[in-house]
Amino acid sequence: MKKTNTKKRAAADEPVRKSPSEGDEKDKFNPVNEALALVENAILGRSSLRGTYITITEPFHETFLLPSAGFEEHLRNAFFRKHEEKILTRKDCGTVVSVLLSRAKADGIGADIDIRVAALGGAAIYIDLCNAKKEVIKATAEGYTIESNYPIHFLRPQGMQSLPTPESNDSTLCELLQQLYPHLLLSNIVMLAAFLISALLPRRSKPCLAVGGGQGSGNELRRLGPDLRRKGIEVSFNATKRARQIVIERMPVERGNEE
Repeated sequence: MKKTNTKKRAAADEPVRKSPSEGDEKDKFNPVNEALALVENAILGRSSLRGTYITITEPFHETFLLPSAGFEEHLRNAFFRKHEEKILTRKDCGTVVSVLLSRAKADGIGADIDIRVAALGGAAIYIDLCNAKKEVIKATAEGYTIESNYPIHFLRPQGMQSLPTPESNDSTLCELLQQLYPHLLLSNIVMLAAFLISALLPRRSKPCLAVGGGQGSGNELRRLGPDLRRKGIEVSFNATKRARQIVIERMPVERGNEE
């Protein structure tokens, strides 16, 4: 009768245990790949004026410069919510940004970034409401709509304030201004309406109203002039025996944006 080795047979029946290094690499959690997956549907682009950027379309439409503290904060928060409160380290976040920068420079779209107001082919003007839902107003010759998905890349600098959602009204702008400023002459109401409308025209020089005062205000207005000129704002100073006035004649326009 042949004697068997029970120890060897028992060892053969046991499943083979793989070391951690021999495990399936696909099952390993890679923070960089997971973070890149969070922005796989984002739009990468290059702006001639502001550099590379990324536009997130889910859950809300928002554009960030690359690199920027705003995008890194957005990415860390999204990673934290997606992966059961895991933290994306600064090193991994920097790696993600570097990958996105390379992709944007190689394959990103060549579209500009706008702030607050933008036009698209002359058919529509978009006004950024900068609200919690990142909505914009799309204004055309037929009227306006509130949009949450739009082809414009709006940058929202820190401190930018939200605008109220507009409500339909049968009154004209001049009629509404007359209700707010009943003491103004109609000619001044028309000038004020033109000033407000021009402020919503994208990429143009913006006319400004005159700032004036009575006797004793001349020194203050004169001190204001040099400060404005250093910012590229063209001003003129008018003085008479009864009044002092500083007129802002032209606001600066970003190079390459003037139509």
